Amino acid sequence: MHKLLLAASMLCMGTAAHAEPSFYRGAGLLLCARFNQQLNATKVKATATENYYFAWAQGYMSGLNETLEATMGRYRDLNSVSTDNQKQSLRTFCAKNPASMYREGIGALLNAMTEVHSTRAPAYPVER
Repeated sequence: MHKLLLAASMLCMGTAAHAEPSFYRGAGLLLCARFNQQLNATKVKATATENYYFAWAQGYMSGLNETLEATMGRYRDLNSVSTDNQKQSLRTFCAKNPASMYREGIGALLNAMTEVHSTRAPAYPVER
């Protein structure tokens, strides 16, 4: 079973030769069309695919939250929308936008989450 999941995860990963510097890396840069295609595979592969992409999305949202709290003194409560609904939001985005990158669906998802004002002062406040 572990070999199967590892193989499915490897199929999800893109390969790239050394190129220009990159601000982003990982599954979020892959097109929704690829995500959609892999979701329509066998149930085991579809589950592995969604888990792989969603793990990337959680890390990306957590990183955005870290920056928001450090600069704006607020962040999005990642628990304010259930994991199932977060995954559904990203599936729906990709189904409607196959030419977009997976990460592009995260903006609307974050906007649906509750905004929390931090009790900590921003470490790097943005001047207005």
